Amino acid sequence: MRPALLFLPILLLASGSAREGSAPLAAEDNTPARLAAMFEHAKRHETAEILRLRPAVARSGDRAWQIGYWVALYISSPEKYEPDFVEHFPADADGIMRILYDQIELANLTPEFLFSFEALGRIGEQGNRRAIRKVLEGVGSSDGAVSESLCDSLSRIFEKQLEKTLAVLGTLPAERRKEISVCFTAWDPEGLQHLESSLSALKDRTGAAPEQRARIREISGWIGAAEASQRATPQADAGIEGIVLIGPTRPTVRVGDDRPDEVPYPTTLQVLGAADGNEVARVESGADGKFRIALPPGEYLLQPVQLPGRRYPNATEVTVRVVAGKYAQLTVHLDSGLR
Repeated sequence: MRPALLFLPILLLASGSAREGSAPLAAEDNTPARLAAMFEHAKRHETAEILRLRPAVARSGDRAWQIGYWVALYISSPEKYEPDFVEHFPADADGIMRILYDQIELANLTPEFLFSFEALGRIGEQGNRRAIRKVLEGVGSSDGAVSESLCDSLSRIFEKQLEKTLAVLGTLPAERRKEISVCFTAWDPEGLQHLESSLSALKDRTGAAPEQRARIREISGWIGAAEASQRATPQADAGIEGIVLIGPTRPTVRVGDDRPDEVPYPTTLQVLGAADGNEVARVESGADGKFRIALPPGEYLLQPVQLPGRRYPNATEVTVRVVAGKYAQLTVHLDSGLR
């Protein structure tokens, strides 16, 4: 009996150690809390503390934690971790909108709103081909504030890195390239004319490759369509103007946290006829959340355009009456889904 008694404590200790080692994998999802803790280290530039998390992040199977890990490292030490930040930046709608935007940016974990997307754009402006590709891919996988941010970055990338952008654009499938044309309708006429002039100058150079000429023709077509759309915008002395706000901006409110409960939100609003429910027009709110659309007198319903498979942000329909000679004032409140 003595040998069995000697081995019993050892077996119990081994069993307890195994449970401790596997606990992070079996624990209930605590993504918001561990993301918040990791980004606090990032803001204090405690790179070593973030690096200690790498084994747990890798085996967690938690994509939000995995995407956030590289963003946090970049915030902590931008020069050192810029390549990793770009390489691991998501290009799909789930990674961009549901995780990076909804769980990280909207939760105010980064130093400023949309920090990660704007940082990617700045890196692209410096000529980083991988970052340029991620911006191009991201445009087709995003909407609202994210899409507007990436489109703004793309306009500057075209201006500063035209030939590189054309080369990267040529590596994307045709359907992905077509998605990028949505940016052109939001750019101002002067910007479109400047890009068109730059493309013409590049095309007139001797030795331009056939692939490059094909991309120039493709983009010139987008510019023409955007200019035609802008010219066709109706002008009237009546319509709807207002602001779009989204909230809550964080899951919980801590003592001393004076951040607003709602913030301006760029998105696409759908205008429906109140009588038949048919779509009349669409209008984009800007980075400041403001929008303005000319409409003939009548009664309308406004609602955000809801992407398939996404529950948030959402809002109830708002009824607006437009009378001749006036713009109806409206505030649209969107639910971010953060609880």
